[in-house]
Amino acid sequence: MNKPTLIILPGWGGNQQTWLDFIHLAEKNFEVLCIELPCFGNESCPKNVWGVEDYANFVVQKIKNIEGEKILLGHSFGGQVA
Repeated sequence: MNKPTLIILPGWGGNQQTWLDFIHLAEKNFEVLCIELPCFGNESCPKNVWGVEDYANFVVQKIKNIEGEKILLGHSFGGQVA
């Protein structure tokens, strides 16, 4: 049986590193993907100022090819984007 994919969207200033302990726990039950939003972690900043819809479109592009069940977990601003 395939595990569902848990997609983590950190809040402002958050990145994969800040979620690492949680990711290790969650990997027992989920395939885990932590998406770093532009300007955080390893993602470069956009050339223009982005609104929530722009961030949401960014996430859609990152996850659109993931097969099976997807669960979004958004923290703070990541929750607004989710």
